[in-house]
Amino acid sequence: MVAFSTEPVDEYTDKLRRVLKPTGGIQIRKVTNPTDGERRVLLESNTYPDPVTAIELTITYAETGGLSVTYRENWDGDYWECRWGRHPNAHNTDDHFHYPPDAGTSDMPPAVDASYKQDILVMTDIGDFLAERYLDIVSSESATYPSQYTWTNEYCSATYEFPP
Repeated sequence: MVAFSTEPVDEYTDKLRRVLKPTGGIQIRKVTNPTDGERRVLLESNTYPDPVTAIELTITYAETGGLSVTYRENWDGDYWECRWGRHPNAHNTDDHFHYPPDAGTSDMPPAVDASYKQDILVMTDIGDFLAERYLDIVSSESATYPSQYTWTNEYCSATYEFPP
């Protein structure tokens, strides 16, 4: 059984709060604690244009596994999702990124290697990605639904190996 740790996940969540504060448009609405070692961060959806109806991050920290952060946008039932990982795995280096629109679940490889900042500073990499994604969505003339989206490493491109 995997042992989850409350203390590190709270530190990662607090760091995310501090990172997102200066971005302006991205606002945390609520943080819930579904389980030990997991925090669900709900973002304020009214700052995103229609058809984005809900935005959330799930931060998970397991003592034996490490960090995983999932970002998910709900586009009227169509989902744009990606996931940052810093943990041992069989598919990539410990630092890796499961790319959008479906966190790599329908693609091979399922993730690309990444170069994150050390320790808790990985949350600044995630915050930078979210800020670029947010600016792209709010400044776009027309919406690109997740089912029509193809990842081209357009956000924080120096952090991720591309192409997958």
